[in-house]
Amino acid sequence: WVEFFRGELGRAEQNLLSAQQTLEEGDVRQIVEACGQELLVAGPCFLTLLYAIRGEPERATEQERLADSVAPELFVARGFSELFGTIHGLLLREHALPLTLQRQQGRAERLMQVAEQIRHPIFHAVAEIGLGRLELVSGVREEALLRLRRGYDLYEETGAQICLAQYAGFVMEAHIEVGQIGFARELLERVRPAAAHAYARFYRPELLR
Repeated sequence: WVEFFRGELGRAEQNLLSAQQTLEEGDVRQIVEACGQELLVAGPCFLTLLYAIRGEPERATEQERLADSVAPELFVARGFSELFGTIHGLLLREHALPLTLQRQQGRAERLMQVAEQIRHPIFHAVAEIGLGRLELVSGVREEALLRLRRGYDLYEETGAQICLAQYAGFVMEAHIEVGQIGFARELLERVRPAAAHAYARFYRPELLR
């Protein structure tokens, strides 16, 4: 994961694929299902993003399907799968494309369901951002912007720093689209300290764009 966030995608790919092989071992999988479910989907989810960034859609789709194959009763694992799926959809702007809008809607709604079941604030925050983006496309402007801001605020309140730049980019983009430049500038200044961190450089393009 560290290599991925540093932008060292080649090394990250090698280690993530190696981790996937280790998780196929029976004893290891049983232990992970008991106390580390997120590890079952983290590799495929990171690899989905990695292959999408490198312009390898077939390999990205293969990894996304692998993450989706996790048993539904493993709530934490399912949540991570839907989390990364929703982020992937936001990066690809699937909320704005008729052919993929329903798929993104399903991801964000399922993520919200898991967030409410296990009271996971990060899942909840990203679901709010994903659903807010979809609502904006459907024309529910004020409710959508409120939801986007609420999602960003909730994520910031968790104390997590590494993805703030990316989520701020999603929220700013939405406000710029509807002409609310002032709020976008305020949010840009608010997120600058977190975006300056070395581990956030993978997400800085969202702000630069």
